[in-house]
Amino acid sequence: MGVEEEIFDEFFRKLQEYEEIPKNVLDDLKSRYENGKDIDTKNNIIRSIRLGDPDEDK
Repeated sequence: MGVEEEIFDEFFRKLQEYEEIPKNVLDDLKSRYENGKDIDTKNNIIRSIRLGDPDEDK
């Protein structure tokens, strides 16, 4: 496992500890990461957490 994978693995593990983040949002973030979709910046990650799905309004 590379550094990026380790960072995101820990990131997702920590997110699971917060009950305020719905499971479907976390699952979407994991899916986006695994599929290479646009969570490559901190702002996109935070926006995804806050909005649930940033692509919904498109």
